Amino acid sequence: MSTVDSEADRALAVRRFLDHNVHTAWAAAMMIRTQRDPIHLDTPVPGVVPEEMSDPAQAIAWFTAERPVLMSVVTQAVESGADVHTWQLATALSDFLTRQSHLDDNTTLQTAAEEAALARKTWQRALTVVRESAGSVVFEQLKIRLRGEQAESA
Repeated sequence: MSTVDSEADRALAVRRFLDHNVHTAWAAAMMIRTQRDPIHLDTPVPGVVPEEMSDPAQAIAWFTAERPVLMSVVTQAVESGADVHTWQLATALSDFLTRQSHLDDNTTLQTAAEEAALARKTWQRALTVVRESAGSVVFEQLKIRLRGEQAESA
């Protein structure tokens, strides 16, 4: 009796893990910024039950608790070639990371997301969403820099 999973079993387990995180992260992201344009998410594979978010405070608490894991999930998505999961998860995290001033993490994720979107030349919508998220990060970094310069000159 073999105790080693097949390659197909491992790939399916990774897909379930990625689907769970992407769907839960987008539920949380939409709770934090309700005016955000939703994106199309593929139906998760059977067995995936995303967590439900009932209010913005719960969404922020989930992101706060899961941030280190989610950063690793994006890395795993990149390493496994899961381009869709990479850009969708990175953009779902963008607003939270910006609001919590995790701008270096956000820059890292948005760079990975843009590379994933660029890998598929037909993903114009993905590239637009990713670049909007990346632009928000740069804008926040500039605001912080300007506040620092103003404080120094005061």
